Amino acid sequence: MTVATAATTVVAVVSPKGGVGKTTVVANLAAALVDSGRPVTVVDLDPQNALRLHLQMSLDESRGIAVQALQGLPLAEACFDSPQGLKVLPYGTLAEADRRDFERMLDGDPTWLSRSLAELPLPAG
Repeated sequence: MTVATAATTVVAVVSPKGGVGKTTVVANLAAALVDSGRPVTVVDLDPQNALRLHLQMSLDESRGIAVQALQGLPLAEACFDSPQGLKVLPYGTLAEADRRDFERMLDGDPTWLSRSLAELPLPAG
């Protein structure tokens, strides 16, 4: 799914089935967009938190969108610059009970994600 506005384009890669290559597609698409000169921010909403591995983030880093949300902290504090030149907001490292709490939070507030992402300091485009 692609949504374009005057300032940004949002591309969502989704599938109800696991193991179909969503994370690999996102990592490669993001790298191609950066190579073409576009500013890119990737957001990982997969509890496997694997996008960070494709983008060479430290395995010791536990911050991410889910962790920040549950702790009431700004998402911008969990954004990282990858060696490929893009911004990464990983899912974060959570225990199973915390993952369920994050999912309940999203279910209870369907606009949380769009509101929270709108607060990120993203470059135009």
